Amino acid sequence: MRNFVLTLMGMVGILFSFAQQGSSLKVEGEQNERFWLYVNSALQNDIPSQTVMVPNLVPAEYTVAVTMDNPDRSTITTRVTLQPGNNNYIVSYQPQTNSLWFRSASEDAQAAAGMIGAFGHMVHQMNEMYEADVRAMNRGDVPPQNPPQGMPPHGNPSAPVPPPAAAPMPHPCSPNSFMEIKRLIESETFEDNKLTIARQATAAELMTVDQIIEIAKLFTFEDNRLEYLKFAYDHCYDPGKYYKVNSALTYSSSIDELNEYIATRPRW
Repeated sequence: MRNFVLTLMGMVGILFSFAQQGSSLKVEGEQNERFWLYVNSALQNDIPSQTVMVPNLVPAEYTVAVTMDNPDRSTITTRVTLQPGNNNYIVSYQPQTNSLWFRSASEDAQAAAGMIGAFGHMVHQMNEMYEADVRAMNRGDVPPQNPPQGMPPHGNPSAPVPPPAAAPMPHPCSPNSFMEIKRLIESETFEDNKLTIARQATAAELMTVDQIIEIAKLFTFEDNRLEYLKFAYDHCYDPGKYYKVNSALTYSSSIDELNEYIATRPRW
C-alpha cells in the first residue's frame, strides 16, 4: 500500500510539473498563403502574414479564426485546445472552391495530448484499485491483484458549447471617413502639419493604395510625399498593389528610395 501511494504521488507530481509549462501557437499557410489570425477575437498580426506565432499562452481552449488575404476575405473559425509546449497548425486555402481547412501539424502537441489522456486514465484505474483494496481490507478479504476489466469510461460528458462569435474582419477606411480626413489635411497651411495629420489618420484607419495615393498628392514637396508613403506602407489594406504609389512621386530617385525601404519591412 505504501509503495502504491508513493507511486501515485510521484506521477501526480510529474503531471503537475507538465501542466505548469506554457503554450505557444504557430499557424502557417500551407502554400505561403497570407492571412490575419485572431485568438479569442484578438487580432495577432497587424498585416497579413504567411506565418504567425503567438507565445506565452496558458494551456486551455481558445477560439481561433483565420481570415485570408484574398478578395473574398475568406474566414474559418474553430476551437483549439492548446497543450503545454509548441502547438503548430496549418491553414490550407483552395481558391477554386473558396474552401478553407485548419489542421494540426504539431507532433509534440499530439504526443502531449496522448500522454495526458493516458496518464489521466491510469490515475483513474489506480484510484479504483485503491478503493477496492480499502473495501477488501475492511471486509477482511484478500485485495485484488489486478485492475478490474472492462472499466466504464470516466468523467462527465461536456456541456454543449455555443457557436463562437464571428471574428472581426479587417476593412478599409470608409469613403465618408476618407473625405473628412482629406478635408482636414487640405485645411492646413504648413506641410509639417499636413504630414502630422496624415500620419495620425493613416495609423488609425486601414487605407487602400488608392486612398494613400490621394493623400500623398496633397503634399507640395517630394520629400514629404516620400516620407508619408514610407509610413503608410505598414497601414495599407492591399499592400500587394503598393507599386501603384510610384505615380505619386516625381523623381526616379524617390521611387528607388521607397522600394529600398519597403524591402526592409516584414513581408505581408
